[in-house]
Amino acid sequence: MAHFFGAVIRFDQQINRMLIRNEDLDLPFVSANPAAIAIIEQHLNDLIGDGVALSFEDAVLHAVMRCMKQGDVTLELVAARLGVGSRTLQRRLAAAGRTFREVVQEQRRGTAEVLLKDERIALGVVAGNLGYTDTATMSRAFKAWTGQSPRAYSKKGRRDAL
Repeated sequence: MAHFFGAVIRFDQQINRMLIRNEDLDLPFVSANPAAIAIIEQHLNDLIGDGVALSFEDAVLHAVMRCMKQGDVTLELVAARLGVGSRTLQRRLAAAGRTFREVVQEQRRGTAEVLLKDERIALGVVAGNLGYTDTATMSRAFKAWTGQSPRAYSKKGRRDAL
C-alpha cells in the first residue's frame, strides 16, 4: 500500500484520512499510478463535495454512507465526520424526529436493495458495503426490513427486470 500510494500508511487508526502537503497540491499527476489518482480524486470529492450545500440530514446520510464503506458506523465517527459532538448529533436528529439508529438502518436498507439488484455482487461484498462483518448478520437485518432473504430479494429483482 505504501508503494501504491507513495506515502506512509498507518493501519488501525480511528478514521481513514489522507494528508497531502500544500506544496504537493500543484504537482501534476502525469507520472502517478492511474488507480491511485482515481482513489485520491474520489477521496477529495468526498471531502469537498460538489459545491452544493447539504442539509444537515443529507450531511448525516453522506457521513453514514462513508462510514459504512469503511466498515464501522458509530455515532462517534459520524459526529466526528460532521464536526459536531455525539450529543449534538443526537439532539439535532431528535429535533427532526429521527434517531441515529433509524438513519443508519434506513441507509443500510436502501444500499442493500440497490446492491442486491446486481447479480454479480456477492452477498459478502454487500455485507461489507453495509458495514457488517458477516453475511449472517446482514441477512437477518435484511429479512427484518423486507420480510425476505437477500437471495430471494435478489432473484425477485432479476425476474422483475426481465
